[in-house]
Amino acid sequence: MMKKYKEMPKKPLKATKIAGGVIVAVCVIALIFIFADIYGINFWNLSPARDLEGTWESTFDCIYYELDPFFEGTREVKVWGEFSMQLHQDGNSVSGMMDIVPASYEYLTEYHIPPVNHHFHFTGSVEGGNLTITSDDTAPWAITIRFAFTSDIMTGTISGNMIDSDPNAIVLTKQ
Repeated sequence: MMKKYKEMPKKPLKATKIAGGVIVAVCVIALIFIFADIYGINFWNLSPARDLEGTWESTFDCIYYELDPFFEGTREVKVWGEFSMQLHQDGNSVSGMMDIVPASYEYLTEYHIPPVNHHFHFTGSVEGGNLTITSDDTAPWAITIRFAFTSDIMTGTISGNMIDSDPNAIVLTKQ
């Protein structure tokens, strides 16, 4: 003979109710952060995680290209150069001075202009693990360098109306 057990009423367990509430709360918080990001709201006014202030230099000659002034985007001189940057940081804003000195070069076209030293002031900003700097009017032409940084190393790509590089060809280390 089998013993009959009394059936329990089918009510949701407290743990199930709590888990459901946690899932709803997490979804609501995630939506708040997504909308805050879309509308550019920074709740905590975060500063960069890395102090970039100081001297940054290339430890080897970095390759960049001087462009043809008459044929847009045409690389006319391949240059191996030394990069040196004095960087000042105030929160997410940066400023400083950049020097690019050609060490050697190779002409890529029949008609070309010899490479020149670049010495310019810049301003820029830090966002996450990225740094973007843009030359001011002390440069012979507009120059922008976008860096990604980790620890004491930056890798960057230079672009401008008379100069460019391959992606991540500029490598600087903090001195």
